[in-house]
Amino acid sequence: RREDSLVDIARKSGFFPKVPETLFAGVPAAPASGVPKSNDCDPLKGETPVDAHDLFRLYNAATPSEVRHAVGMTMDQWMSSRERLNRRSAAFVLRRQDVAIGSLRTSRVFSKGWLEASAHPDHQHRMPLMVRFGLLQLRSCRLTYCMLPDYQMDLRRYLVDSGFQDVSCYITLVKSMTVKVADDIRLRAAVPII
Repeated sequence: RREDSLVDIARKSGFFPKVPETLFAGVPAAPASGVPKSNDCDPLKGETPVDAHDLFRLYNAATPSEVRHAVGMTMDQWMSSRERLNRRSAAFVLRRQDVAIGSLRTSRVFSKGWLEASAHPDHQHRMPLMVRFGLLQLRSCRLTYCMLPDYQMDLRRYLVDSGFQDVSCYITLVKSMTVKVADDIRLRAAVPII
């Protein structure tokens, strides 16, 4: 949590705060009609392993450069950091002209649901479509949670408009772990053996 005394201890140890996040909670209201549609996009489809590269590109486009610079994840690290899907979770991709412009993940644990969504900065107006679709997947849950980085303003607005409330605030702490590259590089020449 942001106000936790451990944050100050971590700062003194070389960590610095980078990504403020807010936990939202709400009751998923049943949409007036069935699955929401968008005229100029493909419908949300289940995520497949083939989507990984496009989703990493989406992550890089949707995440501010200062956060990407601080976290500095490669595609392999990003893939490892994502929670594995199980039988009570699902992942979806929103595409437009075969380009991933949105990502949605839902999961259920007993009567609680979790929602995670991101959209390309040029397609933030798709966020309501994705969130409605996600809440439709979680309609049997009594309570749904969504952990939001503070830079996802469109999703925040839509959740608040949908009756979600902020429950708690958190902060991601980062520590630089770079190592200086050796300057002394010796070149080897191929010497023929006679």
